[in-house]
Amino acid sequence: MKKVKKSDNNLIGQVDQSEEERDDIRREHVKIPDDFNSELTLTGKFTKFIFGPKEDGFLVGVLVTADGETVAVGNLVDAQPDKLYTLNGDFVYNEKYGEQYSFHTASVHIPNSAEGIKLFLSSGIIKGVGEKKAAEIVDRFGDKTLDIIKNQSERLLEISGIGNVTMNSIAEAVLQELEMAEVYMKLQKFNLGDKIIGRLYREYGRIAADVILENPYTLISDITGVGFKKADEIAEKIGIEKDNPLRVQSGIKHYLTLRSRDGHCFEKYESVISDCSNLITVPREKVEEAIYVLGINGEIKIEENRVYLMKFYESEEYSAAKIVELLQSKNMETGFGVDNLIRHTESEYGIEFSDEQKNGIKESLRSGVSVVTGGPGTGKTTIIRGIINIIKSEGSTLALTAPTGRAAKRISETTGEEAMTIHRLLEYNYSANRDVMYFEKNETNPLKYDVIIVDEASMLDLILLEHLLKAVSLGTKLIFVGDVNQLPSVNVGNVLRDIIDSKAVPCYELKEIFRQAEESAIVVNAHKINMGELPDISNKCNDFFFGRRLNEKDALSEIINLCDGRLEKFFKVENKIMDIQVLTPMKKGRLGSISLNQHLQKALNGRAYKNGEPALKKGDYTYFIGDKVMQIKNNYDMKWVCKSSIATGEGVFNGDIGYVENIDLHNGKMSVVFDGDKYVNYDMEQLEELSLAYAMTIHKSQGSEFPIVVMPVMRIPEMLGTRNLLYTGITRGKSGVVMVGNPSALQKMIENNNIKNRNSYLATRIKNAYEFFEKKPFKI
Repeated sequence: MKKVKKSDNNLIGQVDQSEEERDDIRREHVKIPDDFNSELTLTGKFTKFIFGPKEDGFLVGVLVTADGETVAVGNLVDAQPDKLYTLNGDFVYNEKYGEQYSFHTASVHIPNSAEGIKLFLSSGIIKGVGEKKAAEIVDRFGDKTLDIIKNQSERLLEISGIGNVTMNSIAEAVLQELEMAEVYMKLQKFNLGDKIIGRLYREYGRIAADVILENPYTLISDITGVGFKKADEIAEKIGIEKDNPLRVQSGIKHYLTLRSRDGHCFEKYESVISDCSNLITVPREKVEEAIYVLGINGEIKIEENRVYLMKFYESEEYSAAKIVELLQSKNMETGFGVDNLIRHTESEYGIEFSDEQKNGIKESLRSGVSVVTGGPGTGKTTIIRGIINIIKSEGSTLALTAPTGRAAKRISETTGEEAMTIHRLLEYNYSANRDVMYFEKNETNPLKYDVIIVDEASMLDLILLEHLLKAVSLGTKLIFVGDVNQLPSVNVGNVLRDIIDSKAVPCYELKEIFRQAEESAIVVNAHKINMGELPDISNKCNDFFFGRRLNEKDALSEIINLCDGRLEKFFKVENKIMDIQVLTPMKKGRLGSISLNQHLQKALNGRAYKNGEPALKKGDYTYFIGDKVMQIKNNYDMKWVCKSSIATGEGVFNGDIGYVENIDLHNGKMSVVFDGDKYVNYDMEQLEELSLAYAMTIHKSQGSEFPIVVMPVMRIPEMLGTRNLLYTGITRGKSGVVMVGNPSALQKMIENNNIKNRNSYLATRIKNAYEFFEKKPFKI
């Protein structure tokens, strides 16, 4: 059998090949000779992966069998190291890579020989059973070992050192592996992968395959990671007709889910009928029948001409009612009067509030729920500081929170008050028993604060609002602060706009730009853009510039040149990689975040793609020491350590930016430093939570602020190129903003004030509830 060379590089290893060569790996590895018609079955386990596994399962790995090692190439979704597989294929010769075993099918291996059973029992599936104990068991029972463990497990007590606890552990583990293998054998042809099949087994046990084969659409609601497309593929393979009611009902829910990803809480009835008919290719009457059944079953809500997924309807209903109840409830009163407290705060902390800011503070402290909104430079943060000082002087309790970690960190830095994400405030946790995430703080275990301030409230989505409101006690003041002209939340709803538009919640809009802010061309031009006016692009300001480039190729070249030295010298920044941030409207395309990251990585990181440099590849990116990276999801359990103070803690948050400090190829780990001295170790699976951060989308930048912002401005689809997207990007810059692109594209974006309306009924629900219950107090 062909042996492979030993190497410390168990992932991507030393960079000794070009990007083009790496891109060609899949194509070159899977070349199969014309005379490939034989079949050879191998049983073994992968000890390391040379390439992949990719999402579709493609991999190149080192397979260890009883006869030695070989390089195996093929598709195995969710391939696990050290798990026994049976592969079917044959050896092929590749001119570039030599002899390889190319497999076309794979399954989890259940052995029937004594030697195979010994390997199976010692593979790590049973805690406390290693090679020695496995050998003792197999020596006693031979090739009948698995049958005896399954049907007569008490016979394990015949072996010295095995008691009741160990016997039960062995029996339980083996039975689970056997049942899972049976489920896997039945479902492997659908390419679900080990992880999803494992979830299926935990959910349904040994009947998992039967449940799916009877109704594959059950997967969508019961198993994380499976959508309509995959369920529909399975349904087609097992012969379910296109107009089967189960398929049509699932298709409708899939459509409403897709619409929710565009921010819509509901869709109009006629649109559901026509769009679903086209989407899943069934007659309109079939869709109407399915809508009726889903409504009867309580899976969707039909209200007049609006069709909701039930969770969004219930969320709107609850949120509107709770907001009005908070408005009506008796809350904390300031003992010395608001005016006296404002004067005391000005004197105590050396703050001078404008009349507009004083009125904003008064409105916020008089109502159970209130909103403070305004553009950059209008003093929103000053109002927050004032409210914090007043609340503290009264001896009352306060929580300062924001939708993202980056936004929470920013408001904490500007106010000096500890802030946290809404998820952390509500104690978002994982339940191993239920295999779900949930909030500890809720109606039965509410937050105990007199005042809660939510900053960057434009980023707040409907579902998160509902969870927050469930945890807010009656009598607590809830203050939303944000710029309503920025982009709405990534997820469903348009919460801040809806609360303001309801006219039921007291809202104070700050319009005055303060003298210090007036000196900033960034602030002045942002307000011009917001009013539909062209900003000053004469390049006579010292913090706002426009580089005219008429095509994407030239714009990309200019952005790279700016980031690689010119801006560093002009603005005298300390660290050109960390202090300069490229923001872009899109993820894909030449000027999208992925392409920009890859180009900027080569330009700014001298260690990238150099021979001998350690690297790890995950998703779209290959990471090198020195790379600028960003955490892209909240991870409250990720451990960190500050080496200078030997402090430790947990939690890395969406939007946190750091740099790669070390790469350990042998163990497949990467060390990242956040906030200058917070060291975090990532394994290969956790790398999914990271992205290169030389460039990011404007959406991703919300709630953040950067010393210098660089933005490409070129012609893009109308739905993306909006005024509020441009406005949001520009207001991320603190000391400098440089736009690069076509002036006509800039004009087009400013003219495009067609903010995509989101289908939401929250504003009307709040208004109706307020008007009705003004006459009659109520409880939810």
